[in-house]
Amino acid sequence: MKTLTKFTRGSIRLLSCNVCRAEFPIFEYEIESDADAIGLCSAARCDGGGLILLYLEMKEWQAVQVGKIMKPPHRFLHMIGDGDYRFTHILRRLFDFA
Repeated sequence: MKTLTKFTRGSIRLLSCNVCRAEFPIFEYEIESDADAIGLCSAARCDGGGLILLYLEMKEWQAVQVGKIMKPPHRFLHMIGDGDYRFTHILRRLFDFA
């Protein structure tokens, strides 16, 4: 399997869980249009110790957007090993620190 490498720009933000107070990173892609965001996703380890950027197939990406897929597909295991990476499904944003 060939691994696709693509240059991208964006910012890393730290999110805090209201339940367990754990902090974990997400990657916010800098994109020109909504169409450019299709397939782009990030996954982080729950302990905040890792962040990966992935390009997903359309059906996978759509499932992540609505919270139906929580972990990266198995085809990425060679990249992430046994790390417990999870997708973040943000329900709402209470406030934003500039």
